[in-house]
Amino acid sequence: MVSPAHTDEVPEVLSRIKLGEHIKHFETERMRKDGTIIPVSLTISPIRDTSGKIIGASKIAHDITERKLSEKVIVELNWDLYSRNAELVASNRELEAFSESETRDFYKCQGIGKSYQRFYR
Repeated sequence: MVSPAHTDEVPEVLSRIKLGEHIKHFETERMRKDGTIIPVSLTISPIRDTSGKIIGASKIAHDITERKLSEKVIVELNWDLYSRNAELVASNRELEAFSESETRDFYKCQGIGKSYQRFYR
């Protein structure tokens, strides 16, 4: 059954079928007999009589709930990866700045040490 939120799709699908068009992998939602709304992929084809006149339509619906759940997990994992990567980039910048600061301080101290060495010789 067409879910109440998707009744606006029906006229467009019917007009495409009346033109003889095959509709493949049309993703939408449908309602099960128990009222549960599920995501589906529809393939709809016109049925013709012996003269070629369209007399109906054949519809195959595939439940794509698992695929949609997997896609959601992938999006969430990608977002987590993006966030962690941003944190690592920020940490690396901080580490590079600290390293540069320490390197400058080290060379300053080395210069002072050389001055003292010359002074005490």
